[in-house]
Amino acid sequence: AAHAGNCLGETHTLSLPVTSGSSDYSYEWEMAESATSEEWEEVPENGNTATYAASIADPGTTYYRVIITDNCGNHQLTKGPVQVTVWEELDVEDLTDQTVCKDDEVTLTATSTGGNGQYTYAWKQSANGTDWSDATGTNNEASYTPSTATASSATTYKVVVTDNCNNSIEKSATITVYSLPV
Repeated sequence: AAHAGNCLGETHTLSLPVTSGSSDYSYEWEMAESATSEEWEEVPENGNTATYAASIADPGTTYYRVIITDNCGNHQLTKGPVQVTVWEELDVEDLTDQTVCKDDEVTLTATSTGGNGQYTYAWKQSANGTDWSDATGTNNEASYTPSTATASSATTYKVVVTDNCNNSIEKSATITVYSLPV
């Protein structure tokens, strides 16, 4: 069975062409939760054309097939199923503010779910929470290790996580680095 992955809100156009017989066919698109289901149901709307536009409103997997009848009304062909998977919406867990001592190791991790599991990461930093620049060091992975070599009042780090559906979520945390006692 063919497979398509889709983002929420998209439309996926299905087509299972007929290559022989007369050219005057009737079509009946059906859907089910399993490719081997005994209980196929008619698609909710517009299921009587050669192509079907499956509306992607809910996450999960749905299987589609089409029953094609020739113009004589007595020869039927069932084509499919086609698996359509709709990915969950992007979600990123909150980051946690931390207070550490100079030279302590800190790692911030953007734990992401949704989409097909392929994400891009862009870490930024700001001393005032308004003016952002690319975070120093490796700043394009799920985890980021900010420098704590210099004591400062606080630096805010944010990550912009983007999924394969081009949805983005920003999360931030403030790291305060204390000086060592002298």
